[in-house]
Amino acid sequence: RSAVKFPFAHTKFHVQKYGDGYYAVGNEAPGRTVLSLARSEDGIHWEIVRRILDYSAYPPGDVGFQYPHFFREGNTLYLSVRAGFNEAKNYHDSNAVIFLKTEL
Repeated sequence: RSAVKFPFAHTKFHVQKYGDGYYAVGNEAPGRTVLSLARSEDGIHWEIVRRILDYSAYPPGDVGFQYPHFFREGNTLYLSVRAGFNEAKNYHDSNAVIFLKTEL
C-alpha cells in the first residue's frame, strides 16, 4: 500500500475524471482562503495548476471557501463554491455563492 500526496485533503474537495486525467478543486492548506485547481494523470501524483480564488492576504477567520463543485466542458471549467466574506460570522459561514466560468 502507498499513500497519495493529495493537495486538498484537509477540507472538502471535489475530484472528477476526464479523458486526459483527473481534476480536483479544493483549498490549499492551511486554511480556506485559497481555492485551487489540481491535475493528475494517474490519480496518484498531483500538481496544482492554478489558483482560482486567492484571498490569502485576508485573515483566515474573515474569508473562506467551502464545498466546491465543478464540471468541465471541453476546455472550460464551471465552478460553484460557498463563500464567507466581510460580515460572515466566521470563515465557514456562507453569505455568498460564487459561480465561475474559466478556461483551462
